[in-house]
Amino acid sequence: MELISLPALRAYWSSKDRLSEQSIHEVDWLSLACAMKAFPANLQLWTPKHISGMTGVGKSLAIWNPWAKSSCPRCSSCQVEDYLHVPRCSAPTAAAEWSKRHLAFRIWMQTRQTAPEIEAVLFEYLKTVLQPSLGVPTVRAWSRQPHLFQSAISSQAKLGA
Repeated sequence: MELISLPALRAYWSSKDRLSEQSIHEVDWLSLACAMKAFPANLQLWTPKHISGMTGVGKSLAIWNPWAKSSCPRCSSCQVEDYLHVPRCSAPTAAAEWSKRHLAFRIWMQTRQTAPEIEAVLFEYLKTVLQPSLGVPTVRAWSRQPHLFQSAISSQAKLGA
């Protein structure tokens, strides 16, 4: 699915403040195109929607259906549920779902014999998705992670959560 890396699509994302001109250069578009081809068709269609923030959350549902509510269905504190609210939702069912998926991801990485250092860096970064107050891992990880990890974390921080 080469569409995800088309210059016109990149320009559109930039105009919607999803990718800055600087962050566009942080993406390895050739590797992304190769990875996309390996995905099943349903994931090829889902990925660009996820990247652009058009997911099945309240904000998007209210755009697609004027009768839909934009608020979070799990908690009463969020009036406009967006993709960033989902992992940060304070409802007990949301926290349980995050823990379940976190564990499944960790098991998946271990069954594929992911290097423990890579696993540690990824889960360090995932903590900041849940708790943005922790700050981007670049601040905490620079002194104890190898150069390639530092570079990857820095690129991801430029791209956003």
